[in-house]
Amino acid sequence: MTTLVNFLNAGMSAHTVGLLAGLGLALPWAVGIASLRGVGQSSARLADVLWGGRWHPLAPGAGAALLLPLACLAGLWSGQVLAAALVFVLAYGAGNGLLTITRGIVPLVLFDHRTYGAQVGRLVAPGFVRSACAPVVYAAVIDCAGVAALRLSVGVAVLAFGVALAL
Repeated sequence: MTTLVNFLNAGMSAHTVGLLAGLGLALPWAVGIASLRGVGQSSARLADVLWGGRWHPLAPGAGAALLLPLACLAGLWSGQVLAAALVFVLAYGAGNGLLTITRGIVPLVLFDHRTYGAQVGRLVAPGFVRSACAPVVYAAVIDCAGVAALRLSVGVAVLAFGVALAL
């Protein structure tokens, strides 16, 4: 899940403005709306601080992983409906914000706390390599197929959700 989410995050971080503009939003609107991603991230993290202790540690990760494909699906209509662009960016930011937290918690739940450092290292290393490749892959997809990069995002997000459910 970490590897998939890192790939998705790196690709979307580099190309959200371009994708929104490619879907039909005027560039100033695309820049403004894309900047709201941080609001979604911070809001989700605040919600986790306030209410996260009430849930099993894996529950927020599954919920956040569900937000990602729903957000990307909303993104497909971002060029026609301004509200869809807002839902896309805010929900994507919220999902990504929660997954940043759960990325550190999941190994504590699944593995012995004495091997936490080694387990985290093994889990995040492939994600860092994929993260480095993601902006280039997204750029290539955008060059060849335009906003099909958002369909790629939906697919990656659905896979991440499936893995989160399996956990």
